[in-house]
Amino acid sequence: MEHRRSAACHRREQEKKLPRAFITADGFGITAACRRYLLPLIGGEDYPPYIRGMPAYVALKAAACSAAQATFCGIVAALF
Repeated sequence: MEHRRSAACHRREQEKKLPRAFITADGFGITAACRRYLLPLIGGEDYPPYIRGMPAYVALKAAACSAAQATFCGIVAALF
């Protein structure tokens, strides 16, 4: 069986150069425009807030619900 590469696969493997406006004049840095473009791609992880060294997670209220609400919640949970 012959493996044929798709056009998308071929494009993915090509070198993609940055626009000249993204490189500083000396060629060793990036401009503000480049930083704005790259920041969402390399922004990193959104860590939870910490209180005295421990992550402060949201505490959910475990409130009682009626039988009708419980049935509805079970149906909705089954959808996900």
